[in-house]
Amino acid sequence: MPSPGPSSSSSSRPERRTLWAIYKGIEPRYRILLGMGFMGFSMLGLWVSDRLEEAYPPTADNRVIRVSHEDTAYVERKR
Repeated sequence: MPSPGPSSSSSSRPERRTLWAIYKGIEPRYRILLGMGFMGFSMLGLWVSDRLEEAYPPTADNRVIRVSHEDTAYVERKR
């Protein structure tokens, strides 16, 4: 029996799966390790940003300016 050629569309095309289906297809042990890796990476990012903020404190130019809504001026539009 001859093998199907490139004209066979259904067998050569991989099945499209959602990201959730791909994630659920991973072995549970590796899903736990993947989640712990993401949490570790996030914690490292928070730690590094705190250290950078201590090393380079904000100057007067890039501090947050607080504006209350009461100070906002309203302009009436002509209809």
